[in-house]
Amino acid sequence: MNACPALRTGFASRRRAALRDYRAMSKSNPATLERALAQVRDLLDQDKPGDAINLIMRFGAKNAEIRNAYGVCLMRLGEFAKALEVYRGLCISQGVSLKPDAPVVHLINYATVLLLLQNVAGCIDILRQIPASSHIGATRVQSAVDRWRRSLRWWQRLGWLGGIEPNVAIHLDYPPGVLA
Repeated sequence: MNACPALRTGFASRRRAALRDYRAMSKSNPATLERALAQVRDLLDQDKPGDAINLIMRFGAKNAEIRNAYGVCLMRLGEFAKALEVYRGLCISQGVSLKPDAPVVHLINYATVLLLLQNVAGCIDILRQIPASSHIGATRVQSAVDRWRRSLRWWQRLGWLGGIEPNVAIHLDYPPGVLA
């Protein structure tokens, strides 16, 4: 009877060690990282962001590209506040300034999540840092902002120009977020 718990404990510790070794290997092996990102991309293409998050959790979210994929999954699940925290960590340095070396896709996703949280002014500020022609994702977000702007009534536009964001829903005609 006592052998079973000991066996289970031994198995659990071997499993934890194997998982730790796998995570360490995956952080240092770009091929493994690329495979994980390809699997996440496939799951997102199949509209399975929850399964993609499970894969990311097994892989470990220490790498910036994996954290970006995690943020995309959160956006697609409607977890915008959590996604915002991911992108703040990826794009903001020392409080309020953008990291000068932040990849364009991270900035696009940061702008997207701000837009989805109805922070249009913040989204536009981020988009100003990205040349629109540099990535199709930036063009898509800018188009969503333009459509939103055109949908406003004249008094809402006037208020928005005065700094009052109207309570008008923003709709994306594509799944939010881009991967590298």
